[in-house]
Amino acid sequence: MKCIHCESDAKLKERAGGKCPKCGHKFAFEPTTDPNRVADGMFQGAIQAISAKGELFFTERQLYWELARALKRKKLPGCALGKKKGAAGTEPIAPLITFAMFSAGYLATWTSVHGRPEKLVGLPRTPPPPVPEELSSYSFDRALIVEGAELAAMLVANRFHFENNCAILSKDRRYPVGATFETVKQMLSRNPNLAVFALHDCSANGMELASMLRTESWFPEAGIRVYDLGLRPSQIPPGERMGTPGTSPTSVSAFGIADADRAWLAAGHEVELATLRPAKLMKAIYLGFSQVSQYASDDVWIDSGYGYYYIDPGLPIWGTGADMGGSVLDGGSYDSFG
Repeated sequence: MKCIHCESDAKLKERAGGKCPKCGHKFAFEPTTDPNRVADGMFQGAIQAISAKGELFFTERQLYWELARALKRKKLPGCALGKKKGAAGTEPIAPLITFAMFSAGYLATWTSVHGRPEKLVGLPRTPPPPVPEELSSYSFDRALIVEGAELAAMLVANRFHFENNCAILSKDRRYPVGATFETVKQMLSRNPNLAVFALHDCSANGMELASMLRTESWFPEAGIRVYDLGLRPSQIPPGERMGTPGTSPTSVSAFGIADADRAWLAAGHEVELATLRPAKLMKAIYLGFSQVSQYASDDVWIDSGYGYYYIDPGLPIWGTGADMGGSVLDGGSYDSFG
């Protein structure tokens, strides 16, 4: 096994004490006793991949899914992880480890030996200071509402909001933290031309986000339009189809879903946004911002009972279109998205 500090190879008998025989640094994992044969180099490789070699912040669940992909490929060499035709008709591939196993086992062990990964982002422990009164009178061109607070924090840490003049809030109302959430919502209400974008997990519950944003507690004003960027079953990028296969039928109440997508969701399948690397996720959102005016010109709007929201009929932002392979969204750094 190779030491991640000095890159020397240490044979099993040489690392009996759990340390590199050359530089003395401790190993976090011993692949010969680990049921999944995880080594320090493998875990470090997952960190490097998810962070674009240290350039981007990422969440704990994003790192979990990155390691899950690496484990699946290791067990099944050449595994395409879902490069089959017809995503809506294909079950997601279940990971070999649970998130609890990853968090309490692998990540905790890595952190105790090598320290917390530098770009791993979490929610602030304390609320930020109040927004200055002179700034609270301003608004934003766009609002992005995402499924969970951790993903919202990741986007802000990578300055996506700054590059795109975009407020970022989470569906669960945990981000921004504390009273800042309502302050930002009030700032958004001052812009009658605000564009609201919904970004959610590929799940039956996730598909209800755009409709929920038309309710009184979010954006009930008829003049504000809401755009659903996905993720839907037919949008899942090639090579990213790891998730939770359905075990029982699920009710799907969201509007405007293609029959194949509805059947996939009704089976209970789910794919998290967190399966996508930060670079790919931010690139897709930016492309959605750029292209939505072109695709919305046909006025494909759905009356939710509270107001109208837009279901995109095929924005080529996730790398599933004929002209965009999945690798297209892997390139670039965050400061090129805006």
